[in-house]
Amino acid sequence: MRMVIDATAAVRQQAGVGRFARGVLAGLAATDRQNHYSLVTTGRARISLAPDAVPDRSRWLRLPISERVARIA
Repeated sequence: MRMVIDATAAVRQQAGVGRFARGVLAGLAATDRQNHYSLVTTGRARISLAPDAVPDRSRWLRLPISERVARIA
């Protein structure tokens, strides 16, 4: 199965929703070996994630819009 996850909070927010999003990604990385993930972000990353904290079959997609425009949309 292919899934899309908005990972903007995971790479831009240190606490709160960002920490939760990183926990979800780490949990998927530890348990899921079948599904394919597209991790979508907007803006520039402020936090870098370790390779083992992201599911194996994932790819990053950076939308060419600002975080503010994405939030409004």
